[in-house]
Amino acid sequence: QLAFLVANETLLVTTSQSAADMLETRIYDVSDLVLTRDAKVPGRADFTSLMNVISTCVQPDSWENLSGSGSIMPISSGALRSIAVRQMQDVHDQVARILADLRKARRSPGDDSVRDVLVRSDRSPAALRETAIRDALDKLVSVDAKERPLSEAISDVANQIGVPVFIDRRKVAEEGISLDAPTTFHHQEMTARSALAILLKPRQLAWIVKNELLFITTSASVADSMVTRVYDVSDIATRFRDERGNTLYDLTSLMNAITTTIEPDSDWGNGPGVIMPYRSGGIVALTFPQAIKVHEAVARFLTELVTCVSPAVRRLIRKNIYRQMVVCGERDPRLIRGATRSSVGTTNSRWSFFRNWRATRTAISLFHRIAFRALSRWRTPGLAVKRRAKLARPCTTS
Repeated sequence: QLAFLVANETLLVTTSQSAADMLETRIYDVSDLVLTRDAKVPGRADFTSLMNVISTCVQPDSWENLSGSGSIMPISSGALRSIAVRQMQDVHDQVARILADLRKARRSPGDDSVRDVLVRSDRSPAALRETAIRDALDKLVSVDAKERPLSEAISDVANQIGVPVFIDRRKVAEEGISLDAPTTFHHQEMTARSALAILLKPRQLAWIVKNELLFITTSASVADSMVTRVYDVSDIATRFRDERGNTLYDLTSLMNAITTTIEPDSDWGNGPGVIMPYRSGGIVALTFPQAIKVHEAVARFLTELVTCVSPAVRRLIRKNIYRQMVVCGERDPRLIRGATRSSVGTTNSRWSFFRNWRATRTAISLFHRIAFRALSRWRTPGLAVKRRAKLARPCTTS
């Protein structure tokens, strides 16, 4: 029950309760996130939506509206649009991260490129290493365990994909689960993700990528580990205009579909799992804290909707560039990004037709054919004699 924070130019290690009592105030410039497009009231700022997203999705129990000690206040003075947040240091880190994710979800006018539904703005070394661990879980491994301890089988799978693993032995022991119990399982060429699920699920264990490690703990602990993520749903939400001519998005139907079809037993409507919509300045996003398993299911669900609804994806299909983008029934974001850079960005250009090598080759071939026929006609001796005779013919008038 310890925590760390930076205080008085030192790295202070103290108890979690003491860290919760050490609050600091920070100012965040949110001018680009709160200004709304209103023809009748130009420059109007909507702080309420952004403040609701922060207080609902970032450690809800730590804010004063739920008997916590943290507070958030808007500041609007002249051209300044900011919010003042008084919170713990780890909460400030989460607030900065969610603001960066919302900014990355913004689309400029006319931008119809294909994007990943899940928004990830954190490009720190720690975040990149955790992303590498998640990608490594899709590698193929071979499991050959015959009466081996469960901990050894887990370590063998982690060694094959080259990721560090940590087993929360204290939490596992509290649940009465033995890591030395003999395990028998044989399989060739399966993903590490599936192998871990087969090894861990019967023992009420699960994995999570945490602190740059493959963290093995109990299923209950993983379910309680809430993570906040932002999803760009601008390609999915239905657009309409109000009486003022402003473009609005219907996110209620999409939110109902998520809460009804994906892990309906999860606490969606109340508590920390509530979905918060956000619409402002080209941003159409959904953000909510949930367990990792629920987030993975939501990402797959929204990705399938994008492939069915997005006009940009339909253009890729018409151009026969969408092949191999569906891997085992799921869209591969790496292939999507590659096709977006090579196709969607080009098709938006005015001269994209001539940049396509197939069209260029066809145009050059057609030009050569026409030029060859024209030159052949004028250089044919018979045609030249006839032309000279026609030119030398005297002009007669009636």
